[in-house]
Amino acid sequence: MKIKSLATCSPMLLCLVAGAARADLEPFSFGASELLQHQSNVFHSDVDHRGDWLSTTELQAAVDQAISRERLLAGAKVDLNHYFEMRSRDSIGYSANGELDWSTVGDLSGAFGADSRRHQYLYGLEGDRASSSRNLQTDNHAFANVQLGAMARWSIFAGVDASQRRYSDPQFDLNEIKQWSASGGTSYQTSPDLSFGLHGRYTHGTY
Repeated sequence: MKIKSLATCSPMLLCLVAGAARADLEPFSFGASELLQHQSNVFHSDVDHRGDWLSTTELQAAVDQAISRERLLAGAKVDLNHYFEMRSRDSIGYSANGELDWSTVGDLSGAFGADSRRHQYLYGLEGDRASSSRNLQTDNHAFANVQLGAMARWSIFAGVDASQRRYSDPQFDLNEIKQWSASGGTSYQTSPDLSFGLHGRYTHGTY
């Protein structure tokens, strides 16, 4: 009873205990962590002040490898979230990303990649109503760009970018977003301290 009474005095959490381990084996890296916290207001609400203990176990791995003129970057992380009482809110979150930076013998270079992240949405941060349901937010993103003449005085460049946001709770369908953009331009450098450029971008979004 004493722990619960103290928890109501804190706006977010009463206690936080964390432990982590990490190992590097180039070009790879691995990590694991455990976070135990008490949230005094799980729903971030002025009406429902229920609190609970939350355990988050995180496992992650990454690679950073140069391949000839290219460079590969990739990573992945998994979060296991467990509530001691509100078990209906238990969830598995993740994040993953990959990118390849490339270049040719000439002045042509670029990069392309993608990333994805899923986590439990925090109610109350945008003024929305609190809900006892589990709501997972998923963000997906991809991009590609190319540049000619990166080290020269004159260069041109172009790129595309796309993103998407989704929610597992049907009540949040109106907040889902799809967006893509295309850009391009050119630049000319007259000296190390002075350059001129022209850049254009087109963006299209569906809400």
